This record gives sequence, structure tokens and C-alpha cells, in this order.
Amino acid sequence: SSRFHGVQFEGNSSAVVTTFSPACHRSPFATKDSPSEVFFRVAISAGVAFSLYGPALLQFSFGLSGLEAGYVVAIEALAWTAASLSVAGSGEIWRGRLIVLGPASILAGATGLTLLMAGPSLVAIAVAGALLGAGYGLSYSFIGQRVIGSFGEAERARGASAIGAVRNAGGALGAALAGIAANAAGFGGGIG
Repeated sequence: SSRFHGVQFEGNSSAVVTTFSPACHRSPFATKDSPSEVFFRVAISAGVAFSLYGPALLQFSFGLSGLEAGYVVAIEALAWTAASLSVAGSGEIWRGRLIVLGPASILAGATGLTLLMAGPSLVAIAVAGALLGAGYGLSYSFIGQRVIGSFGEAERARGASAIGAVRNAGGALGAALAGIAANAAGFGGGIG
């Protein structure tokens, strides 16, 4: 019998492996998600939406070439890398703080992108993208360490692979929601 394995994040940043069986009458998507799990999915979705649709929206809104729009979106990746490198050797006290600061930065960046994407300032959009990327860089590895550390020895491999599965599910959800939003906004026929 096939099974779906996922990670459910609890409010105290611990993780519990949950197994959903098709024999159950309940969908794996109808679980009682904790606020931190929902935020994790939304955060990943925000980054994917900007990466996928940001270049097209920047070309349409600001008249940028594809290359120029790609450079603006690449600021997110550069900020992620710079933030990751700057906090890599952080002690345990700072790791907890960064796990809070990172999602706050992601929220600020995603909110900024939502409000500014059609606005007049390309610099503001770049700053919002940098906040989004920096948030991932500040916290992503430490969240992963906490999740993996919360498992027993026998469950660590499965737990480590579940992090990628949740990340990919968030990315797929973000791409789908961004596509729905783009169609609802009238971009279904193209931006040209």
C-alpha cells in the first residue's frame, strides 16, 4: 500500500513525522496544520512566485528586457547567499533569533513585492526581493537543523528527506497560486 509521509511543524519548532494512508477517509491536505507549518509553506510559495513570475511582470510593468528583469529577480538569490554566509557560524542563541528574524524578513519582502510590483520604483522592488532572499538565508538552514535534530536516530533520514518534500510542495503550490492570480489579473492572454 502506498503512503504519504510529511512533516508537521508544531508551535515550538519541533517536528513530528505524520503518515497518511490512502485507506484513511481524510485527505493529507485536510490536516490540522500548525501556524508555523502554514507559514513555512506560504514562505516557500512567495519565493517561487517571485522567481517564476517576477521577470514577466517586471518586463510588462517597467519595460525591462528579459535579461534586465532576470538580474532584478537574481537579487533574491544573491541576498539568500550573502545572508547564509554571514550567519553560518552563529551560536545557538543566535540561531533561535535568526529562526524568528528570517520569516519576519520573508514576510516583509513578500508583502513589499505584493504592494510594489505594479508601483513606480524598481529599486523598492529590488529591496523587497532582497528582504525575501535574506530571510531564507538567515533561517532556512537553522530551521532544517532543528527539524532534523528533533528526530530520533532511526527517523533522521526520513525526516531530512521530508524537508525537501515540503519545500517542493510549497514551491508547486506557489507556482499554481501565482498562475491563478496572473490569470485572474488578465495575464492569461499574454503580457505583450
